[in-house]
Amino acid sequence: MCSLTVGGPADAYSSIGAYGPLAPILYPIHHGILGFVGFDVVEPFVVHAPARMSEEARTACLADYRRRMLSLASAPLLPRLDIAAYEGLVLKAGAAAR
Repeated sequence: MCSLTVGGPADAYSSIGAYGPLAPILYPIHHGILGFVGFDVVEPFVVHAPARMSEEARTACLADYRRRMLSLASAPLLPRLDIAAYEGLVLKAGAAAR
């Protein structure tokens, strides 16, 4: 599981945000590094704009992180890369990427 903080608010990392969605940014790490060596990859834990959070919000994020870490065995997994859909590491014609 990747755990990260980002400087901007959640909206900035959306499909209409200035930075775009985080999933494509993390894709090479999730599939090209962690998935490649056989790890099950858990959905990332992201905290947005922690430097601008109140102490209460920061405490809540830390509690959320603790819960996530204690429940990793049942945490949602990202789908594995279906390597059969690729030929020479290029998506086959008519195949759907995940």
